[in-house]
Amino acid sequence: MKTYLYHLTFKAPIHFGSHGIGLEETTISLGSDSFCSALVNAFALMGQAEEVIDALNSAGRPDFVLSSLFPYSCAKPRSPVYLVPRPLCRPLFREEADGIRFAKKLKKRRWLEPDEASRWVSGKPLSHEQAAALAEDVEKRHGQWWVEDLRPRVALDRHSSNSSIWWCGTVVFKPHNGLYGLIHVTNEAWKDRLQQALALLGEMGLGGERTYGMGEFEVGDFIPIEQIGGFTGFAESQNQLLLSRYYPSMQERGLLDRHLLAWDMVESRGHIVSGRHATGIKRKRVRMLTEGCVAQRPLTGTMIDVTPDGADELGLDHRVYRCGLGFWIGKGGAA
Repeated sequence: MKTYLYHLTFKAPIHFGSHGIGLEETTISLGSDSFCSALVNAFALMGQAEEVIDALNSAGRPDFVLSSLFPYSCAKPRSPVYLVPRPLCRPLFREEADGIRFAKKLKKRRWLEPDEASRWVSGKPLSHEQAAALAEDVEKRHGQWWVEDLRPRVALDRHSSNSSIWWCGTVVFKPHNGLYGLIHVTNEAWKDRLQQALALLGEMGLGGERTYGMGEFEVGDFIPIEQIGGFTGFAESQNQLLLSRYYPSMQERGLLDRHLLAWDMVESRGHIVSGRHATGIKRKRVRMLTEGCVAQRPLTGTMIDVTPDGADELGLDHRVYRCGLGFWIGKGGAA
């Protein structure tokens, strides 16, 4: 198995939906379940939908596993900065007073650099200097990488032509910044096909409001993760950090109490998109473990069938899946 990193450089604002009123709320990162669904739609336009679902649903080990998308900055090309979600476990400290002194600041941290996260989940006590560095906010250290904005939209009543204004939340990345993803590839035959599908997805756009040109991006080459210095520390970590959404298979559910050290859940819901076509049909809701969970060993996860009941009557001619495969990073590799 090989792990690669790739960059997405956005040519337009993005809107990744979040629970809220209307479209005002947006997030900066994109969950692996949503990203995988978008990629499957790109494969569908290439006539390879069934093949990619079989590759992800393969017994034992899937042919590839996607992480969620997280922010990066290449403002300094020789020293790019990547962010990963803060681990949900409590770090250990060499000095007990540091645990009290920095507790509130550490809880507020949403993002860490990979080397910081690997120290956090390693199980080794942090020195005072390391704890102080973790407590420092990323924006203060590197500056702001993106700008969040509300864009006005106008809706017209079809009968009276009365207008009403509403707002759409967007994120605009500053130059040399964007999102990156990681991918575990167990079958190298999929590497070139994945690059082709990502290039097509960049033309289709990612996220919401694609009718207005949002979400279009260019994708960079696949870079072996061992060439990215910040991630090498995970090879020594005794625990595994989850960088995707995860849904346990039936065989793994009995292992969760034993191996999960820290966890949280998120609900995935929304409408079905098939190829380029959005539908008004809602898929089944599902709850998954979220990014930042920590476990003693990697867990594979599974694809989840979220096809609504009575799909045939609704005009849906295929099954609908949500990706719950776990992308873990730590000592011993991933599932």
